[in-house]
Amino acid sequence: MPTSKNRLARIIRRSHAPLALAIAAMLALAGCGVDVIHAQPVPSPATSAPAADGPVAEPTPTITETPGDTETVVPSPSESQTGEPTELDLARRSYYADKVDVTTGCPGGEIVLDQSMRVTMLTEPCERVVVTNSFNTLLAGEVGTLEIREAASHGHFLIGQLGSAKVAAPFNKVYWDSGNPKLTVTGFKCVVKPNPAKE
Repeated sequence: MPTSKNRLARIIRRSHAPLALAIAAMLALAGCGVDVIHAQPVPSPATSAPAADGPVAEPTPTITETPGDTETVVPSPSESQTGEPTELDLARRSYYADKVDVTTGCPGGEIVLDQSMRVTMLTEPCERVVVTNSFNTLLAGEVGTLEIREAASHGHFLIGQLGSAKVAAPFNKVYWDSGNPKLTVTGFKCVVKPNPAKE
């Protein structure tokens, strides 16, 4: 029965293996010779695709960036991750470039900083600088003696060349670029040392 054999082969190719074996068994009982062809099992719809009523995961898109597509933003030296200046930033003269409140010389060789919350820049060498109030910042080229009294806490003093310093108030930072100053530090938690950020 060549015609029946060809038909059977087509049925077996299109069917699932269990169905093909059942048909072959029925034909064998009917007295026909049958060649069994092993077909690859076809995945059922239940295993090849997610259920229609369940969530369907969207494919993750692949984004390819070419050079020039993105702009790298580098924080300036005066910004930490939080946007607040770091202690190293506060040791840089450039950090105070747009923050100077008072620019002055040193008439008579001595000056007293007696107001809080000021950034003062000295434009000439000063024999003696006395600080009597807190939260002062001083930018100076050359100072003979820096005296920070007990009430003058939380100051920043950036000096190019320093002869000596007496620091009696707490939480002050005194940095110098050159010289070997004589130091007397009695204030609590003060930093008095060569500038780590010379500019």
